[in-house]
Amino acid sequence: MATRGAFGLIRDAKTLDRFQPPTLFDADLNAYKEWQHFNVFDRRAHLFALLNFAVSGNPFDPKTGMCARIAVTRHRGGEIIGGIEPETVERLHFSYLKPGIGLPGVSVTFRDNVYRVVCVMEGVRIRADLAFTIAAVPLTTLTKPFGSGFLGWTVFPRMTVNGTIAVSNRTYRVRNAAGYHDHDWGRFYWGEPVGWNWGIFMEGRSSGVTLVFDQATSGLGTRPEQSELLVYQGQTLAMEFANDDLSVEFDDEFRDQPLVFPGVMRLTHHRASAPVPKRVKLTGKTNGGGKLQVIFVPEVVVQLIAPNHLGAGETLLNQVFGRIDIRNSIRGITIFGPLDGYMEFVGPNA
Repeated sequence: MATRGAFGLIRDAKTLDRFQPPTLFDADLNAYKEWQHFNVFDRRAHLFALLNFAVSGNPFDPKTGMCARIAVTRHRGGEIIGGIEPETVERLHFSYLKPGIGLPGVSVTFRDNVYRVVCVMEGVRIRADLAFTIAAVPLTTLTKPFGSGFLGWTVFPRMTVNGTIAVSNRTYRVRNAAGYHDHDWGRFYWGEPVGWNWGIFMEGRSSGVTLVFDQATSGLGTRPEQSELLVYQGQTLAMEFANDDLSVEFDDEFRDQPLVFPGVMRLTHHRASAPVPKRVKLTGKTNGGGKLQVIFVPEVVVQLIAPNHLGAGETLLNQVFGRIDIRNSIRGITIFGPLDGYMEFVGPNA
């Protein structure tokens, strides 16, 4: 998922982020994948939320296509509640002309640079009704080769979020919290030797720093093919590190047991721990000798599991929460407070 691409304008978001479904004449309908991803980082309420709405396979055939709503929350005290709830594509609604999507329990609409995101989970007690307002310049890679096909990525690195999230018996009022949104689409199969490592780290204030890390791989624990770290200050991209300017270090392996969704997959999942590092260090260096360093220490791994289409086993989508330390000596980059965020490590299970 190389981040190199084109920077758009906020006013062009409707076009940049529109859905990219196949046509009936697509040569590889069953390889179709597309998903929208929304995050909330509410430091005031001590709340994190991940919402993901995915379509996979032939969206015109209920026998081979499917969609799903995914929700994971982490709130005060570190308790994690979440789940994956699949649906057939019979009640799936999307458009080639706009970013919205509809499926049972989910409605995403877009108007005037604001996403209205409604998600009602059935198996776990999570209900969200949120407005995500674009607060930074979007980036799109269009499409790049990925496995046997391709993958495209559009990212909105900072959003301002308002609304409500109900978790179990508590309702959180979200007011001007930091948020993130991205959108992926392409043609590939779970089980191919492809994957990515990714991270989002951001200050809570709207004018603060947002860091987006992206690394394409050929699977979990494999040698990276390309790495980049984007540094936003407020709305705009301030700096980009890649190649010789960016050092990425993964130390040892996280040993604790992951929390697995869906839980039934634990019966067929053979690995006792999550194949993610126990420490990540990202270091970007400028020609003038300045340095920006992010140290991420995983504390909890939430493991989403997708059965492989090619080969035996599963593909692991590890959502990793942890402690974030940052050190900065670059002029023009101002960081005042602690950062919120998490990382994702994705690839087929060896």
